[in-house]
Amino acid sequence: MADPRQLEFKLRAFLDLKDGSRIGQFWSDCPFCPDEKRRLGISIREQMFAVHCFHCGYSGNPASLLRDLGGKWEGRAPVYRRISLETWSQSQRDFATRPKDNPAPPCSLPREFSQLDRRSLTHKSAWDYINSRGHARETILAFGMGYCLRGKFSGRIVFPIHYEGALVGYQGRAIADDLKPKYRFSDDFQASDYLFNFDRACHSTTVVIMEGIFDVLSLPDCSVAVFGNMLSETQTLQVIRTWKKAIVMLDPQEKANARRIFRKLSPFMDTRVAVLSRTDPGASTQKEIQAAIKSARNKERWIL
Repeated sequence: MADPRQLEFKLRAFLDLKDGSRIGQFWSDCPFCPDEKRRLGISIREQMFAVHCFHCGYSGNPASLLRDLGGKWEGRAPVYRRISLETWSQSQRDFATRPKDNPAPPCSLPREFSQLDRRSLTHKSAWDYINSRGHARETILAFGMGYCLRGKFSGRIVFPIHYEGALVGYQGRAIADDLKPKYRFSDDFQASDYLFNFDRACHSTTVVIMEGIFDVLSLPDCSVAVFGNMLSETQTLQVIRTWKKAIVMLDPQEKANARRIFRKLSPFMDTRVAVLSRTDPGASTQKEIQAAIKSARNKERWIL
């Protein structure tokens, strides 16, 4: 088994490593892409060797990284350099050139949007749906949710999505089963670049990763929604750099994807998987959610 200290010593000859939040975790600019924001994550903790660039997608382990950086290491002075663009695969080129790091375009809520008001008769159908989900009205109002009677988002509850204090988009959720599609996003919104409820949950040391917005409403102070059942590269980097511990809590039928998220996060942070046996987090009781968090497991073979 490789000696973590030797690996760190060798890597520092090639890369400008910055210590991460845990022992044996480091960040560096990636030599395989035009990254200048230290998005190459390196884990050389005992029995947890991993390397991944959250910009171009380069993956491997510390030994393969050293090999790709120039073959044999001979203890010379640092020779940090960028790998030629000609060596990139097409998928790396496509991923690295996405304009994901540009500031979010200005966004405003739809003209037909009106904030939910418990006294408004026109919002009765929206409140009936919310009550059927078992969420407190105070929680709904705290998130600034609204409803549209007309327009593109007609018949949908609208959830504003904020990131670092700015409105970056919104999602509409149909309250009638026959209204398709069930979910609709604002134009130009890239759901894979954001985590719903980031601004509120970032003050916690532990984050609970869930699928949808209604799931987050069950645990609003420390959970985020990924708008689906898998973490993107951008979302993964946000999680690793913001929180010390992550608990993955997807719908019961998504155990395979829960394992995939566990594999992505566990080399870089304390990661556990909480399994609900009855239904999704948004329809579970507080007692069921807390019990699942308490029994969350940190070994992949235990995620059955």
